[in-house]
Amino acid sequence: TKGNKLAAFLSLNKVDANTMDIGLGMDKLDGKGNGPAFLEACTSFIREEWNPKKITLSAVTFNRRAIKAYKKVGFQDVLTFMQKRTAAFLNF
Repeated sequence: TKGNKLAAFLSLNKVDANTMDIGLGMDKLDGKGNGPAFLEACTSFIREEWNPKKITLSAVTFNRRAIKAYKKVGFQDVLTFMQKRTAAFLNF
């Protein structure tokens, strides 16, 4: 939190014994170059606590800024899929 307001979040989903899927966001810190450091801190925490062989995440394809941060930390594009969100289908 920052000033009693949510600044960033990390959600975790243990897919199996070897894979942790994450979701993250940086509401008030978005667009200020903090993404790679936040993601590094998140992945370090996950490795220390659970030591999975693989950490995965999904990003909508139009969120180029987030994808750039993910790649900077070492994540790679693996596949693209459609998923229905609210009233629309989005590419992930």
